[in-house]
Amino acid sequence: TEGEEPATTEGTAEELPEEIVIGLPASLTGEFEALGTQGLDGLNKWADWVNNEKGGIDVGGTMLPVRIVSGDDRSDLDTSLRLFEKLVQEDGAHFMFASYSSGLTLAQAPLADQLDVVSMAWGASSDDIWAQGFTRTVGVYTPASQYDHSLLDFVAEADPAAETVAIVYKEDPFTVSEAEGAQAKVQELGLEEVFFDSYPAEATDLSPILTQAWGAEPDVMLVSAHFEDGALAARQMNELGITPMAASFGSGAATTGWWDELGESADGTFGPAQWEPTQAVDEAAFEADNWVGPQITPEEYSAQYAEEFGYEPDYRGGLVFHAGLALMQAIENAGTLDTEAVIEAFKGLDIQTFGGGYALDPE
Repeated sequence: TEGEEPATTEGTAEELPEEIVIGLPASLTGEFEALGTQGLDGLNKWADWVNNEKGGIDVGGTMLPVRIVSGDDRSDLDTSLRLFEKLVQEDGAHFMFASYSSGLTLAQAPLADQLDVVSMAWGASSDDIWAQGFTRTVGVYTPASQYDHSLLDFVAEADPAAETVAIVYKEDPFTVSEAEGAQAKVQELGLEEVFFDSYPAEATDLSPILTQAWGAEPDVMLVSAHFEDGALAARQMNELGITPMAASFGSGAATTGWWDELGESADGTFGPAQWEPTQAVDEAAFEADNWVGPQITPEEYSAQYAEEFGYEPDYRGGLVFHAGLALMQAIENAGTLDTEAVIEAFKGLDIQTFGGGYALDPE
């Protein structure tokens, strides 16, 4: 209030703001609309919990509330970059959550370095993000190169076991990483790769490449895709009578609206998910020293989310809250809002939340 000294962290001369501002260029329209909306809803839900249940983030003994600032990046690269910069420089964001998708997050990573602001990659997993020496972008998801590993392990051990695999992928940073990781896993398992090719990001008809891949007689078809092109591939495979032992469609198939979009064409489809509302959590973990955040199961979180927003979350709506908890804990461990100190604190995190475990490769 007027006339009072600004808050400082204990033992330092750091002047603290009245609140911690967190920016999100949200994809509220365009290609990533459904997923970007989950990001903003889930982040707002996290902020409400921090402010109303926890009482703020403890920064060196001072409890600070959080406030979310956002805008619509329209799922567009140039718009997302302008908005990212605006949220930091004009709206005063101390920390950022990057735009949804590996492509937009990767494009924003140099800007996060330039602006010296932590950027949470809550909706991105391309290995390219971690291979270029950026110092301010913090991962949340399992890397894209590992997305199909569990499915490939499954089909290799099934009865009858799969022997041949076709990989079709979109020309996009995330889906390229996923496809190349799947290719390496196929080789590791001793399966036979019978097809490996890409389609343009703007493709509107996938029947030619799907027909060509099916002609190689695969037991398993992996289509590394986002939601819209994944749904197109699933629909066209159904229309073309392409029926492998297993078909996976990337992260698009792990989206709440997959069945609503496809109906019976969704039957039997696989997709890699980072988190599910139905996954089990041993409630004894709530008492663990490294448990962070509300003591709720994924099912309870999903029910609360659905009641608040009118739809059920998939892993995007769940793990954006999880990412907020990781950021909160890194700030509290650092005891400061200083970017470098928070980054260093991230490297030592080993926590559990209703979203699962969280730890980083410090490199």
